[in-house]
Amino acid sequence: IISYLQKPDTALPLLMSIFDDYGKMSGYKVNINKTQILPIMYKASKEIRQLYKLKWKAQSIRYLGVVLTQDLSKLYEVNYNIINNNVQKDVTKWSHFGRHV
Repeated sequence: IISYLQKPDTALPLLMSIFDDYGKMSGYKVNINKTQILPIMYKASKEIRQLYKLKWKAQSIRYLGVVLTQDLSKLYEVNYNIINNNVQKDVTKWSHFGRHV
């Protein structure tokens, strides 16, 4: 699940309550130990950080194989360069096989 919160100080407690209710009704639960938060233009208070033992990330998080950065202008650079490098390595590897493959 990926969520965007505009007012984290009030929305985060509500979101955590929704996750808890979902777990009670469905028999499933959100794995809080794996939950990551990437604050963008927000500094969490000490109380919020202590109340919710989540992984607060400063620079980036990975979601479904895509790196989400705090600085939105770096999204393309961070993700494209990785993919481009992998494709280049594959092409180099495949070129050794010639036209027989």
